[in-house]
Amino acid sequence: MNQNKILQGIQHVFDQYLEIDTPIEPAMDLLADLQLDSMELTTLVVELENHFLVMFEQGNEENVHTIKDLVHLIDNCLTKQQGDPDE
Repeated sequence: MNQNKILQGIQHVFDQYLEIDTPIEPAMDLLADLQLDSMELTTLVVELENHFLVMFEQGNEENVHTIKDLVHLIDNCLTKQQGDPDE
């Protein structure tokens, strides 16, 4: 899946489940720019997993601060799912 499609999916989750209708940009910080609280972050994670049919591994969130980080995380999860049959 290309990164624009992933970004569109993230925007959909923000619109539908977080009721944030601000257009998101890759450089936006989840806490500083979008001011997500802990409940909104939890909702975001759950709904992104549901939307993209992925499962984030514990600890992945440590490196996620921006929308761009989210795109890369989702892209990596999708790649792993399609990837190595030995895993």
